Amino acid sequence: MTRAGEWPSPFGATAVAQGGLKLAQPSLYGDHAYWLEGRPAERGRVALLRHRHDGRGEVEELTPPEVSVRSRINGYGGGAYLACEAGAFFVDDRDQQVWRVEAPGRALALSAAPGLRFADLALDAAGAGLIAVCEDGREDPHRPTQRLVAIALDDGALSDLTSGRDFYAYPSLSPDGTTLSFLAWDLPDMPWEGARRWTLDLASGALAPTAGAGCAFQPLWGATGQAWWADDAAGRFELVRGDGRRFADGGRECALPLWNLGMRCLVPAGADAMVVASVADGLWQLRRLDAARGSWSTLAPALTQVEHLAGDATRLVVLAGGAAAPLAIVALDLASGASRVLRASTALHIAPDDASAPEPVRIVSAAGTVHGLWWAPRNARCALGAGERPPLLVRCHGGPTAAASSACEARTLFWTSRGYALLDLDYRGSWGYGRDYRRALDGAWGEADAEDAVAAARWAIAAGRADPARIAITGSSAGGFTALNALTLPDQPFRSAAIHYGIAELVSAMTGTHRFESGYGERLLGPWPAARAIYEARSPLSRLARLATPTLFTQGLADEVVLPDQTERLAAALAARGLRVVVRRYPDEGHGFRAAATVADALASELEFHAGSFGLAHHAEAW
Repeated sequence: MTRAGEWPSPFGATAVAQGGLKLAQPSLYGDHAYWLEGRPAERGRVALLRHRHDGRGEVEELTPPEVSVRSRINGYGGGAYLACEAGAFFVDDRDQQVWRVEAPGRALALSAAPGLRFADLALDAAGAGLIAVCEDGREDPHRPTQRLVAIALDDGALSDLTSGRDFYAYPSLSPDGTTLSFLAWDLPDMPWEGARRWTLDLASGALAPTAGAGCAFQPLWGATGQAWWADDAAGRFELVRGDGRRFADGGRECALPLWNLGMRCLVPAGADAMVVASVADGLWQLRRLDAARGSWSTLAPALTQVEHLAGDATRLVVLAGGAAAPLAIVALDLASGASRVLRASTALHIAPDDASAPEPVRIVSAAGTVHGLWWAPRNARCALGAGERPPLLVRCHGGPTAAASSACEARTLFWTSRGYALLDLDYRGSWGYGRDYRRALDGAWGEADAEDAVAAARWAIAAGRADPARIAITGSSAGGFTALNALTLPDQPFRSAAIHYGIAELVSAMTGTHRFESGYGERLLGPWPAARAIYEARSPLSRLARLATPTLFTQGLADEVVLPDQTERLAAALAARGLRVVVRRYPDEGHGFRAAATVADALASELEFHAGSFGLAHHAEAW
């Protein structure tokens, strides 16, 4: 019988990387669904595409082949295109200007304002211009300012609508064209802590904040002119109507951490109805609200990971997946419940018997309850032997304000189909479990999350779910930071580690970052520079003497967030003590790997490394 960890798998690293499209931010206009598509085979280029919502016809690529659609506002972008009655518009990554699609494959520049960036596009009431968030870095590229602007469609001229706050998002015009709603917030807050809803009377210029104590998300207008948004005044993000009525849904949370502009969980679905994407215990659902009755119902229950939605009273288009379905652009008919996939994120064939399903788990530790998603080993041709415990990979997501995905992903099945169990850890501070759980990381980053990783591994061992001699941990960026600090804790159970561009030195990482998250460390660690000692003490580079686990490092040499020197210093210190260390360096990659060849090499290298740590055979088919 083949041991778990050595099972032959149908998922090779090259196929996983090449077949993994990065789909984003679908929208609906007229007969068509629109979306963005990042392509690893084209070094991460992002194209704008469309397809009829009813599935007829062919997918059309609207942007020219040399164009990558991407806004760089806030460093993370988002909201980089708009499809509306005036046409299709996008932000070109090369110049950060707004362009108009003239015909599929042909575009003309609309704005001409070097040094400015645009995102979160909306059409004005007269159809004569766009409304956008504008970022101005001409005076200081490292500390740009923001404002809301109008962009004339006839000549691209700019006019200011409002300014004075550090950040803006979600400009949304009321159906009668008189009022603009939006979010605004200031440093040191991140949007999920400080964003508030505002309105601007376009005739008088009067600004007014929306009353309420909670942080707001995605303000919008219903078809009848009623305002809607979500806020966390009750401890979780709940749907709120403009008259102040709240629509709680059994402890579910209907918002996303606003790392990218344009993220959407709420869609008006008629005069007094809404469709909402909400999460509980790490699993998402599409939920429909009948506001007159105050009742909720579930749509498309197989979709347990919903990352974006758009639509109208009769149709939806969502970026979603589930236990048996990878992320895809999915069209839904609200009347019939019929659905169709317009674009899948992977071309890989995934047989049902090779697909592991996520199991939400609650791990009770000394610090309280920790959450995660458990993926058991699964392979149509192999099974665990009687009493056999599989190797375990504990995976720490980045952010840290983020969460694990419950969608069927080839990068997850790469492991589970080989006989590994995988625990996607939603450590304290993760999204989707309410404000108190999210804030449990305040002042404790590098400690609470690391403790949770160790507690999760020990739980799996005690529950008989994993082999105590074959426990590994992995993470990228902030997840790499969590993993590194977990490796420094006493009696930690990890026998192998893979750190992908992990944060190793906090002073430069948190004070040298872009303006959007320049205050992030103030909540996670403490005020700068008064808390400098905490920043230094929590940095893995200051804890080198406690690191004693064989470790693989992968690092982009063009990374400006985690400088390559941090990884080199970690690797050299471990190697000097005789530990097994491998470093994979990628000259053209930055923070986050985009090229298919890089993604494949990092994945296969991690499998080979853990196999070596655990005394497992490494199969050539891993590639």
